[in-house]
Amino acid sequence: MHDQPHKNTRVSLRKLIALIAPFALMISSQLLGQETSKQADDESDRILEEVIVSAQKREQRLLDVPISIGVLTAQTFEDLGIDDFQDWGARVPGIGFTSLDPGAINVNIRGISSVALSTIFVSRTTAVYFDDTAMMGFPPIKVFDLERIEVMRGPQGTLYGSQALGGLIRFVTNKPDASGFAAKLQFTGSSTAHGGENFQGDVMLNVPLVEDKVALRVVAWDRNEDGFIDNIAPFAGATGTEDSNDQNILGGRFSIRALLSDKLEATISVMYQDMELGDTNRVGFLDPSVPQPDWINGVRLPETVDETLSQFGLNINYELGFADLISATTFFDRDREQFNDINQFLFILQGFFDPTITFLDGDITTKEETFTQELRLVSSGDGPWQWTAGGFYRDSETFFRQTIITNGETVNGLFSDDQLTQKIKHKALFGELYYNFSDDLKLTLGLRYFDDEVEDTSKTDGFGGSSELSGVTESDDFLYKVALNYALSDDVTAYATVGTGYRQGGIEFVTPLAQIFLGKETAEWDPDFTTNYEIGFKGSFLDHRLRLAGSVYYIDWKDMQVEEGIIVGEAVLDAIITNVGEAHSTGFDLEATLQPVDNFELFGTITVQEAETDIDVVSGSGAILPAGQKMPNTVDFAYTIGAAYSFDVGDNLRARISGDYLYQDDRFGNIENTIVAESYGIGNLRASLSGESWDVVLFVDNVSDKAADVSVLFASNWIFRNTPRTIGVTVRKSY
Repeated sequence: MHDQPHKNTRVSLRKLIALIAPFALMISSQLLGQETSKQADDESDRILEEVIVSAQKREQRLLDVPISIGVLTAQTFEDLGIDDFQDWGARVPGIGFTSLDPGAINVNIRGISSVALSTIFVSRTTAVYFDDTAMMGFPPIKVFDLERIEVMRGPQGTLYGSQALGGLIRFVTNKPDASGFAAKLQFTGSSTAHGGENFQGDVMLNVPLVEDKVALRVVAWDRNEDGFIDNIAPFAGATGTEDSNDQNILGGRFSIRALLSDKLEATISVMYQDMELGDTNRVGFLDPSVPQPDWINGVRLPETVDETLSQFGLNINYELGFADLISATTFFDRDREQFNDINQFLFILQGFFDPTITFLDGDITTKEETFTQELRLVSSGDGPWQWTAGGFYRDSETFFRQTIITNGETVNGLFSDDQLTQKIKHKALFGELYYNFSDDLKLTLGLRYFDDEVEDTSKTDGFGGSSELSGVTESDDFLYKVALNYALSDDVTAYATVGTGYRQGGIEFVTPLAQIFLGKETAEWDPDFTTNYEIGFKGSFLDHRLRLAGSVYYIDWKDMQVEEGIIVGEAVLDAIITNVGEAHSTGFDLEATLQPVDNFELFGTITVQEAETDIDVVSGSGAILPAGQKMPNTVDFAYTIGAAYSFDVGDNLRARISGDYLYQDDRFGNIENTIVAESYGIGNLRASLSGESWDVVLFVDNVSDKAADVSVLFASNWIFRNTPRTIGVTVRKSY
């Protein structure tokens, strides 16, 4: 089962798209002679277009929201060739992350990152929303036909609750439009150095079913990449594999939006995605005497991943006159099967390398099921008082199983067969009150009460026999926010915010030896909290030729959940989660777009931050760590810079040439600050030719073929690598 790389054998959407593509291009060429010039219209308007966001659960101008928000629009996706998080994550100020593969991403914002290796027991520090759906993890969401991505920097506890400890990422989809028919086709073919050929296809269809009342929107995507990491497998009896990290991702969204009356609107949506990975993006050898390679892996067998996710949503909006009543109901399901080569952990945990060990494999199964229901009232009208109030309920269950196998048979006496079921019930009441002292000065007051219950059940078969344990922990508290927003002019606002965020507590089971010294079977921990103090500004200057947004912040982190070793003598009996940590994060971020002359744009971002512990802690390995440890997987300094020039080609065409460069400073991969991800810089180039309803784009990503440390985990030979230089072409056609 595991001795061959995982290849896609499905009847693929690729075949359908391959049939449609020639007809789309033929139509494009026929229409070319009839098109009017795709002029810049007004490049400054494009730069400074009014951005509308729904970060505060109501539609507002970005200028009117007193928090730091990074917004990526559909136009940005096309301009920069963005497809998924790997493309846009490093382009947003304040974001840090680890990435084992496209389906295993752990994001932190402003240095508020988890210091525990396990994300099964410990919740993440960044909340992720897909429209109104709160997701437990970070699925590999494709950006095709998304309206925008909103990245809210700083804790967002009052409106969003748990996991928004450092910030929140929200994906906003395009909704069905009953005013008219629309369609879009997009195809990308590319070739990756050290790898092979890749294909991507996307289709969107928007169909009015009842004029101005009911519409259907269907979106589908297919990603097929050959991979670029060679697994040379320096083990006895191992099989080497070229381009082992191939991936195939097939998915789609289906939604119907209906205006049932002048006041009542309902939207039903369904999303499904199937991902198959031949291997992770990890490189490195277990033997520390061997120099670590660029795109070479050394595990015995490819570590395959099969993952499916599905989501069903029902949104209802009813206009009451004084307010809109909004109901958002969601069911989310995610199944992940992952194979691991356990031999590598022997070196990581025990510090020795033995290439003769060939028989330890591990199968990991993860299943997540989540139901969420939110009811909220959003005030309407033009008075000085506005408000949002609601209630939220989430019921989630995560099942995790890791089985050690040898030659296809379970080992129940060597290591273990571990199963964990975690059930979380989260209930909350929330509200925000907005008062306009004048047209220029606005006050925001926010409050949230939450009540969490976490139940864990553990079943273990292995060394020392079998055991089954269960336990429950509960917590409740309040969160708050106070903010002022002041309009310095029609185009510039300044704000000051104090807000809080939290991450839910939990419970885990300790080893039998540790139970003797602790006097209990379980280790429980409470929620941890952040308080953000921030001032910032956003607006346009120089007669709308310069757009700036910047903020300065200080985040205080209390009762931080850390993984602490249970030490008896010189022996570490176990590592448990406790609330013994304190930390802070301080820094500033800046985003800028400048049009010095017509048709020419300069754009860039900068992040400067310091995130470190404030008190001494004992790490999970038993080491005593003094205050001042850098938080893992957070960058102290990062920037992006780019330029774009547009010009007419004859009377019917528009050309655009652009390039951008991304830089990330060194980052530590662990709280001990002993593992370093090296700094890197990556440049990208793009050139496009556009007609009235079509685009052809040539691109070169990672021009210098830089081998970058995207992240480092566990040990210095656990490096997760970026994609090598990729050259390709994208064709788009809209109807």
